[in-house]
Amino acid sequence: MRDKMRLLGRFSVWIDGYVTSSWSHSFLLWLICCCCFSESKEHHRRYNTGTRHSGNHHSVPAENLVPQEPPAFESTTPVNVTVEKGQAAFLHCKIKNQGDYTVSWVRYVRGDFNIVAIGTDVFIPDNRFSLVRIPGSADWTLRIVSVRPSDEGSYECQIGTTPKMGRNITLQVIGRSLIA
Repeated sequence: MRDKMRLLGRFSVWIDGYVTSSWSHSFLLWLICCCCFSESKEHHRRYNTGTRHSGNHHSVPAENLVPQEPPAFESTTPVNVTVEKGQAAFLHCKIKNQGDYTVSWVRYVRGDFNIVAIGTDVFIPDNRFSLVRIPGSADWTLRIVSVRPSDEGSYECQIGTTPKMGRNITLQVIGRSLIA
């Protein structure tokens, strides 16, 4: 099967049994699979009733299939966070009905983006960034300790649906004026 997959609208690769030993290529292929095959996860989540099926034919009557509520962001968390330089920032993202969808954090800097975290794995090479997560809870909190002015900007909590869902959170860093 030879499908052209698009990742975040910016990168594209051909998948045709391609195997690589490069970490970056392996990571990119893993990321594409997570993002692009969420529809397959959705299919199995909705129709996995313990019965066997092939293709689009299901042996369970339609009235026995219970559709799952789609995921949604809770609007109780702030979308603007202001933190004093040197303190810790907590960017909260609460998701209702997450199901099997993957949650990611992305940081937008000067028109480009950096992947901060996918699921519970943090990918940014700065140990000041971490994910605060209680398993089973709806809260996916991005924590940044010893905040710097360069951390200021837009962060997005994303749900790996098709199309993706996102909630932007703006971080503002205010500095102390030290007059000697």
